[in-house]
Amino acid sequence: MAYVVPINEKTLQLSHKEMFGGNGRAASIKLSKLQDSYAAALAPLGIERGVKGSKATHTKVKEYYQAVNSEPLTAVWSNKKLEPEPFESATNYVARIQNDDQFHVLNHQLADRAFMQERLESAEQRARASEKERQRLEKEVCELKLKTQQLRDLALEDVAWELGLDYDQQRWRGHGHIINIDGSKFYDFSPEQQKGGCGAIDLVMHVNQQFSF
Repeated sequence: MAYVVPINEKTLQLSHKEMFGGNGRAASIKLSKLQDSYAAALAPLGIERGVKGSKATHTKVKEYYQAVNSEPLTAVWSNKKLEPEPFESATNYVARIQNDDQFHVLNHQLADRAFMQERLESAEQRARASEKERQRLEKEVCELKLKTQQLRDLALEDVAWELGLDYDQQRWRGHGHIINIDGSKFYDFSPEQQKGGCGAIDLVMHVNQQFSF
């Protein structure tokens, strides 16, 4: 790690202009060039430059150290064999650790970790999709219950008329039925029926069943 302290040589005070050349666009261009040169120097280690103009947010220090101290990354820092040797070039360092068994073990661990993370994310997506489907079905059930209740609340006289029954002598007659209606209840006095029910749905089913014979 290197620390760079921009100091004005005349005033001996901190001054970002000494390094970045002012504010605004000029400073942004100079910073971008510094990032380009830094990425070029680290390219042999497989480190790539970030995307130019990226809107990615900065990783908090706490989150960074949580990632650094997690397994199997801890093994990388604690394994002395994977440390660069004094005055070792980046090219030689990369070639050396790529032939190290521990390096391949860590690679497999990282691959397994990435695989499990992908499985976890996939499971979470399926869970969210299942919850969304459950909510949709629950909404449909509620709507069906409401419609069912609305059907049950229909006046039986209106239902009987829609079913093609005729009102005669205080009874609804037709299709082999002689039905008496009393509020939400009905009773069929036809010799073939002799049974009753409650609500519009029961009345519709009762009359339609007669049609199916």
